[in-house]
Amino acid sequence: MRTEQGRGTFVQEHALDYAIGRRTRFTQNMRNLNVESDIEFLEDAREIPPTQVAEALGLGRNEYVYRIDTVSHADGHIVDYSTAYFPAARFPGLPAVYRRTQSVTRTLSEYGVSDYVRKHTRVSARLPDAHTAKLMKQPAGRPVLHVQSINADPRGMPVQYGVTRFSGDWVQLVLMAND
Repeated sequence: MRTEQGRGTFVQEHALDYAIGRRTRFTQNMRNLNVESDIEFLEDAREIPPTQVAEALGLGRNEYVYRIDTVSHADGHIVDYSTAYFPAARFPGLPAVYRRTQSVTRTLSEYGVSDYVRKHTRVSARLPDAHTAKLMKQPAGRPVLHVQSINADPRGMPVQYGVTRFSGDWVQLVLMAND
Protein backbone atom coordinates (compact mmCIF):
# COMPACT_ATOMS: atom_id res chain seq x y z
CA MET A 1 0.00 0.00 0.00
CA ARG A 2 1.29 3.45 -0.78
CA THR A 3 -0.19 6.84 -0.01
CA GLU A 4 0.21 9.73 -2.42
CA GLN A 5 -0.62 13.21 -1.16
CA GLY A 6 -3.77 14.45 -2.86
CA ARG A 7 -4.35 11.20 -4.77
CA GLY A 8 -5.14 8.53 -2.20
CA THR A 9 -3.94 5.12 -1.03
CA PHE A 10 -2.98 2.41 -3.50
CA VAL A 11 -2.29 -1.32 -3.11
CA GLN A 12 0.88 -2.49 -4.83
CA GLU A 13 0.12 -5.08 -7.50
CA HIS A 14 3.22 -7.08 -6.62
CA ALA A 15 2.64 -7.29 -2.86
CA LEU A 16 3.63 -10.60 -1.28
CA ASP A 17 0.84 -12.70 0.24
CA TYR A 18 2.15 -13.30 3.77
CA ALA A 19 0.16 -16.12 5.40
CA ILE A 20 -0.67 -15.86 9.10
CA GLY A 21 -2.03 -19.03 10.65
CA ARG A 22 -1.30 -21.50 13.42
CA ARG A 23 2.29 -22.02 12.26
CA THR A 24 3.48 -18.69 10.90
CA ARG A 25 7.13 -18.86 9.80
CA PHE A 26 8.85 -16.14 7.75
CA THR A 27 11.28 -18.46 5.96
CA GLN A 28 8.54 -20.94 5.06
CA ASN A 29 6.29 -18.15 3.81
CA MET A 30 9.06 -16.87 1.53
CA ARG A 31 9.90 -20.39 0.35
CA ASN A 32 6.21 -20.99 -0.49
CA LEU A 33 6.24 -17.80 -2.56
CA ASN A 34 9.52 -18.79 -4.26
CA VAL A 35 11.08 -15.55 -3.02
CA GLU A 36 14.72 -15.05 -2.04
CA SER A 37 14.86 -13.75 1.51
CA ASP A 38 17.12 -13.05 4.45
CA ILE A 39 16.86 -11.74 7.98
CA GLU A 40 19.24 -9.03 9.17
CA PHE A 41 20.05 -9.15 12.88
CA LEU A 42 20.06 -5.60 14.30
CA GLU A 43 20.50 -5.93 18.06
CA ASP A 44 19.60 -7.83 21.19
CA ALA A 45 19.21 -6.93 24.84
CA ARG A 46 18.39 -8.57 28.16
CA GLU A 47 15.80 -6.34 29.81
CA ILE A 48 12.72 -6.01 31.99
CA PRO A 49 9.90 -6.03 29.41
CA PRO A 50 7.03 -3.60 29.06
CA THR A 51 4.00 -4.67 31.14
CA GLN A 52 2.04 -5.86 28.08
CA VAL A 53 4.91 -8.14 27.03
CA ALA A 54 5.41 -9.55 30.54
CA GLU A 55 1.70 -10.32 30.86
CA ALA A 56 1.55 -11.96 27.42
CA LEU A 57 4.53 -14.18 28.29
CA GLY A 58 3.15 -14.99 31.76
CA LEU A 59 6.11 -13.40 33.52
CA GLY A 60 6.16 -11.90 36.99
CA ARG A 61 7.50 -8.50 37.93
CA ASN A 62 11.22 -8.08 37.42
CA GLU A 63 11.58 -11.19 35.24
CA TYR A 64 13.83 -10.62 32.27
CA VAL A 65 13.32 -11.20 28.56
CA TYR A 66 15.67 -11.24 25.63
CA ARG A 67 14.66 -8.71 23.00
CA ILE A 68 15.83 -9.32 19.44
CA ASP A 69 15.35 -6.76 16.67
CA THR A 70 15.59 -7.79 13.02
CA VAL A 71 14.81 -6.50 9.54
CA SER A 72 13.60 -8.98 6.91
CA HIS A 73 14.19 -8.69 3.18
CA ALA A 74 12.44 -10.40 0.26
CA ASP A 75 13.72 -10.05 -3.27
CA GLY A 76 15.90 -7.17 -2.10
CA HIS A 77 13.07 -5.17 -0.50
CA ILE A 78 12.62 -4.50 3.20
CA VAL A 79 9.38 -6.24 4.11
CA ASP A 80 9.39 -5.96 7.89
CA TYR A 81 11.04 -4.72 11.05
CA SER A 82 10.46 -7.10 13.97
CA THR A 83 10.97 -7.08 17.70
CA ALA A 84 10.76 -10.48 19.40
CA TYR A 85 10.74 -11.11 23.14
CA PHE A 86 11.63 -14.45 24.77
CA PRO A 87 11.57 -15.40 28.49
CA ALA A 88 15.25 -15.18 29.54
CA ALA A 89 15.00 -17.71 32.39
CA ARG A 90 13.59 -20.38 30.08
CA PHE A 91 16.02 -19.70 27.23
CA PRO A 92 19.41 -18.77 28.75
CA GLY A 93 21.83 -17.44 26.15
CA LEU A 94 19.16 -17.25 23.43
CA PRO A 95 20.62 -14.30 21.47
CA ALA A 96 23.85 -16.20 20.72
CA VAL A 97 21.87 -19.22 19.51
CA TYR A 98 19.66 -16.99 17.35
CA ARG A 99 22.68 -15.25 15.81
CA ARG A 100 24.09 -18.66 14.89
CA THR A 101 20.86 -20.23 13.57
CA GLN A 102 19.21 -17.05 12.19
CA SER A 103 15.86 -18.74 12.82
CA VAL A 104 13.33 -18.61 15.65
CA THR A 105 12.26 -22.19 14.86
CA ARG A 106 15.80 -23.60 14.95
CA THR A 107 16.65 -21.55 18.03
CA LEU A 108 13.65 -22.78 20.02
CA SER A 109 14.35 -26.33 18.85
CA GLU A 110 17.78 -26.15 20.50
CA TYR A 111 15.96 -25.47 23.79
CA GLY A 112 13.67 -28.49 23.36
CA VAL A 113 10.73 -26.62 21.83
CA SER A 114 10.22 -28.76 18.73
CA ASP A 115 7.03 -26.99 17.69
CA TYR A 116 5.12 -23.83 18.51
CA VAL A 117 1.84 -22.36 17.34
CA ARG A 118 0.30 -18.94 17.06
CA LYS A 119 -1.83 -18.34 20.10
CA HIS A 120 -2.80 -14.77 19.27
CA THR A 121 -2.43 -12.28 16.40
CA ARG A 122 -3.60 -8.66 16.43
CA VAL A 123 -3.28 -6.61 13.25
CA SER A 124 -3.66 -2.85 12.87
CA ALA A 125 -2.46 -0.17 10.49
CA ARG A 126 -0.55 2.76 11.89
CA LEU A 127 2.02 5.34 11.03
CA PRO A 128 5.56 4.27 11.90
CA ASP A 129 7.61 6.17 14.43
CA ALA A 130 10.72 7.92 13.06
CA HIS A 131 13.04 5.04 14.01
CA THR A 132 10.85 2.43 12.27
CA ALA A 133 10.43 4.57 9.15
CA LYS A 134 14.21 5.04 8.93
CA LEU A 135 14.94 1.31 9.37
CA MET A 136 12.32 0.40 6.78
CA LYS A 137 13.52 3.16 4.43
CA GLN A 138 10.05 4.58 3.96
CA PRO A 139 8.34 7.92 4.61
CA ALA A 140 6.96 8.40 8.12
CA GLY A 141 3.61 9.27 6.51
CA ARG A 142 3.23 5.82 4.92
CA PRO A 143 1.35 3.34 7.17
CA VAL A 144 2.75 -0.01 8.24
CA LEU A 145 0.82 -3.16 9.10
CA HIS A 146 1.45 -3.53 12.82
CA VAL A 147 1.18 -7.15 13.98
CA GLN A 148 1.38 -8.22 17.62
CA SER A 149 1.64 -11.96 18.19
CA ILE A 150 2.10 -14.60 20.84
CA ASN A 151 3.54 -18.03 20.05
CA ALA A 152 3.18 -20.93 22.48
CA ASP A 153 4.71 -24.38 22.87
CA PRO A 154 2.56 -27.56 22.61
CA ARG A 155 1.66 -27.26 26.32
CA GLY A 156 0.29 -23.75 25.73
CA MET A 157 3.18 -21.96 27.45
CA PRO A 158 4.11 -18.71 25.69
CA VAL A 159 7.59 -18.83 24.15
CA GLN A 160 7.63 -15.61 22.13
CA TYR A 161 5.89 -12.25 22.00
CA GLY A 162 6.43 -10.37 18.77
CA VAL A 163 5.78 -7.01 17.22
CA THR A 164 6.25 -6.95 13.46
CA ARG A 165 5.83 -3.87 11.34
CA PHE A 166 5.19 -4.95 7.74
CA SER A 167 5.67 -2.67 4.77
CA GLY A 168 2.22 -2.12 3.29
CA ASP A 169 3.95 -1.54 -0.06
CA TRP A 170 5.41 -5.04 -0.20
CA VAL A 171 3.21 -7.24 1.98
CA GLN A 172 -0.46 -8.07 2.25
CA LEU A 173 -1.46 -10.30 5.13
CA VAL A 174 -3.51 -13.41 4.43
CA LEU A 175 -5.25 -14.74 7.53
CA MET A 176 -5.58 -18.52 7.33
CA ALA A 177 -8.51 -20.20 9.11
CA ASN A 178 -6.71 -23.56 9.27
CA ASP A 179 -3.23 -24.59 8.24
